[in-house]
Amino acid sequence: MNGKLFLMTGDVLPSSMLISACFAFNKRLMKELNKTEPYSLVREGKWTLDEFNAMTKDVTADVDGDGCMEIVCGAAVIDHDGSLLYSSEGTLPDGTPAKFGHGDAMHVADIDPDSPGLEIFNVYEEGERAPYGWALRDAETGDVRFGEYAEEDLGRCMIGKIDPNTRGLQVWVKGVYDVNGRTLELPTPGTNMKIYWAGDLSTQITDGADYLHGDQYGVINDLTHGVMLQPAGTATNNGTKGNPCLVADVLGDFREELLVRTADDTAIRIYTTTDLTPHKLFTLMHDAQYRCGVAWQNNCYNQPCYPSFYYAGDMDFANVLPQLNAKPTLWMAGDSIMQSYAPEDKPVTGWGEMLHTLAQGDAVCCAAHRADCPFPQEMRYELPGLVIDNCAMAGRSSKTFREEGRLDDIATHIRPGDLLVVSFGHNDANRAKAERYVPADAFGESLRPFWDAARSHGAVCIFASPVAMREFDEDSVCHPSFAAYREAMRAFAAEVGAPFIDLGAATAAANTAFGAERCKARYMWVGAKQDNAHQQNAGACRTAQAFVQQLLQDTTPALDMLRANFK
Repeated sequence: MNGKLFLMTGDVLPSSMLISACFAFNKRLMKELNKTEPYSLVREGKWTLDEFNAMTKDVTADVDGDGCMEIVCGAAVIDHDGSLLYSSEGTLPDGTPAKFGHGDAMHVADIDPDSPGLEIFNVYEEGERAPYGWALRDAETGDVRFGEYAEEDLGRCMIGKIDPNTRGLQVWVKGVYDVNGRTLELPTPGTNMKIYWAGDLSTQITDGADYLHGDQYGVINDLTHGVMLQPAGTATNNGTKGNPCLVADVLGDFREELLVRTADDTAIRIYTTTDLTPHKLFTLMHDAQYRCGVAWQNNCYNQPCYPSFYYAGDMDFANVLPQLNAKPTLWMAGDSIMQSYAPEDKPVTGWGEMLHTLAQGDAVCCAAHRADCPFPQEMRYELPGLVIDNCAMAGRSSKTFREEGRLDDIATHIRPGDLLVVSFGHNDANRAKAERYVPADAFGESLRPFWDAARSHGAVCIFASPVAMREFDEDSVCHPSFAAYREAMRAFAAEVGAPFIDLGAATAAANTAFGAERCKARYMWVGAKQDNAHQQNAGACRTAQAFVQQLLQDTTPALDMLRANFK
């Protein structure tokens, strides 16, 4: 047997009691909810209970690639803003429309490594009242990849890498299938709980196929290695489900430990694998989906948790948490207020060229033009934990920036874990130059290609409203400039769920505090030149500070790594 034992003793409340209490509460809650006919409880008018298609437990995962997690309730998914992303429906054999309904087992993971995003594998217990007894679906859309109608409750299902000769994970319920729905001639393993125990990145299960009969005490086995661990004097939880207290990577490699209680409920045992491995990987707790999964795993019917990346012997290690494997790049798309300027252009300065001065490790920053960039004004600032690539260009609106291929240049290089900050408005509002002009009511759609370019490459798009001009009212107050464009950008960011940095409001407030006369030293009031839009070094530094201050106050999880790079 391959395993090592750790022991936790003391006044331990058996997790079977905790799980039973949680399960009983949820059963009572559902009973109360079901008194409302026809399931018409409404939350802020966004969804009703019959849209839930709820499972016995919920799972959290970023199913739509926007950097925020959704709540997967089974055949329905609640978006990160509380709205209903979708609620799956189908048809019964007689053609009657029907919801998928409730089930007791669900697995959300990258099941098919050759298909973008995550997949969901469910069983449903509605029997003849539901279009499927089990199904594999696309996690973002809910579309069914394959599945079968069943007239009975199938109970449980499972996923994992149990066949090293078949691409992707395998899924099983009554039989074993590959990611395309092809039946595999393999014995059907148990559906109790999965565990990553072996050194070859395959998947094991605990207990065995016959978990409904006989003792359950945490045996780890699979079809390839056989029995790998057989604990003695232990017990599992949750009745016929036979669940361990926890299965998780608690000790810090990329395999999982088995936590089970002793049969007399006096201690919890932690078993860890001693199976040697040639692989090297981040700890699974580095992955946000997995880490959250550990938190919800032993709620109600224990369900295994999975990382957001494909975990198997044929995995592409370049796709494992790429944001930890290489420092991210902050790409900058904007106009002259953001641009990096050559020495001969001074004293005009863009805030994009000053941003690196506020980052960790600026003392060793290396600035250079990217060799393969066709646009000479582009500048790249290499920092210890971050690269800032400023692609902003004077005189460009969101329209002309795209038309000249500048966004295409960014899209060619941007990768998962990167970020793209977009700030336009000054030139979009210029009616006198038709080639630049974008009406305010079309500004949101003009920004959409930037959002699409970032999202399609697994990057995060940030929108920053136009920097305030040096313009004051009779009360010496500077207000945000290009109000209609600022609000259009805010609305579009809210629509797509993107972070919005109100740089216009922040710089207007800074101007007001500094005063109209003193602000001349920040803007291009040089000699006979009186320019209330472009900035000198002091103004660009203050704008960069405003951006960083807003960034540090933002709580969007997708910006955590970017925030960590600034002082």
